[in-house]
Amino acid sequence: MSGVGVNPAQAQIVDPAVWAQESADLAKQFAFAPPVSMGKNPPLLTRDYETDAKNVARARAGLAGARLANLIETALK
Repeated sequence: MSGVGVNPAQAQIVDPAVWAQESADLAKQFAFAPPVSMGKNPPLLTRDYETDAKNVARARAGLAGARLANLIETALK
């Protein structure tokens, strides 16, 4: 995951409610965006959709790691 860039300002956010809202917003923007719908037929997911989803997941995992490291560092001071 060394290729995942983490925004230092975002890594300093320690409020889990903010983290949850960020994730919900990204889910609406990427995970539940077309071609995903609430219809009865299963969606046909495109390669672009898959690529975007992987990129968002990698970025969120990197950010989560940075936030966890900051919390641990603060707790051990």
